Amino acid sequence: MKIKRRRGTIALFHLLGCARYGWERLRNRKFDAPPSIEIATVASNEGPYIAEWIHHHLSFGAQRIHIAVNRSTDHTAQIVRAIAQNDPRVVLVDGDAFDKPGASGFSIQTECYAQIRKSLRRAGQGNTVLLFIDIDEFWLPLNMTTTMPDWFAQSGWPVVATFNWLQVIGDDTLFEPTVKINLRGRFDALVKTAALVDLPVFGIGPHTVLSLWPARRQNGSDLRTGLRDPSRTQTTPDVPPPVFIAHRMFRSPVEYLAILGRDRPHEQGQPFKTNRFGYRVTRSSGEKVQIRLDAAKVAEMRADFAAFEATHSIDDMMRADRAALVRKAGGVLRRYLALAESERNEFAHQFSNLDIAKLHRKVTALERQIESEGA
Repeated sequence: MKIKRRRGTIALFHLLGCARYGWERLRNRKFDAPPSIEIATVASNEGPYIAEWIHHHLSFGAQRIHIAVNRSTDHTAQIVRAIAQNDPRVVLVDGDAFDKPGASGFSIQTECYAQIRKSLRRAGQGNTVLLFIDIDEFWLPLNMTTTMPDWFAQSGWPVVATFNWLQVIGDDTLFEPTVKINLRGRFDALVKTAALVDLPVFGIGPHTVLSLWPARRQNGSDLRTGLRDPSRTQTTPDVPPPVFIAHRMFRSPVEYLAILGRDRPHEQGQPFKTNRFGYRVTRSSGEKVQIRLDAAKVAEMRADFAAFEATHSIDDMMRADRAALVRKAGGVLRRYLALAESERNEFAHQFSNLDIAKLHRKVTALERQIESEGA
């Protein structure tokens, strides 16, 4: 017993020594060249949105975007491939190659994050800062001018960077662009994380990277992340920070219906998505804010996106996937209306804040329009 305890003590001190040595190397690291600022994401049936998301992050300086497409039945992969053929900054990754259907505790999201990071390390590209975000999350500077490399340079090239969520709750129009003059929402303590690929880690989660030793975390809101829970800041931003993540978890009412119909492995057998708490209902403690973005820059970005669509010849695929989304929304609504009242009560929170009668008329009209146009 004493020998085992002694060995354990020696191992602990060895680990602490390695950690200190490694941390000192990272803290005092001198970059021969600025790190490449890149993004890793996972996309499943994101055809209506993927092009806007790619264009947005290229516009704000992402130097490469790795998109792992998995479990998709729409044109997501084809749209990414069409863009990647013309722009080497966009990399299509086969997310299905990493899938483990039915595996207990398995997350395709974090597995794809880990595999993209691993591929960069193997390729000798450890001098890369990788931001892990989803397709409904948009890195956004308040001034509409600062790029991702600008921010990292101004922040002294942090080993780990975090950005608070803005839960966007102001979308009314179907397929409304993310960047608009008046952006409404609630700031959240939850963050999304970017980390140097060379940083030794023992885990990557949806919101954070768990390093083997404490690493300096620069937050876009200049707030501290928790020591025990680095996936959130200790307080919620009380004013709009210079940079943040616009999280579009609701979109318009019709799109929200379609979101409720999206499948997740752990939700099999459930008629609706279970991680939504009602339309525009968030658990954020932040006050509602309205952010006014530069009108000229918003107009410029929208015009640039229209040209981006035309350049890559993706209009038809996007139109088909948007029509499919409307049909999915109609299917969700009909499924909900077909439930007995007692069954509807089980999903009362998911459908709260929705005018069901008004939505039924809206979706029916949209479906008729799609049918008449032959989409």
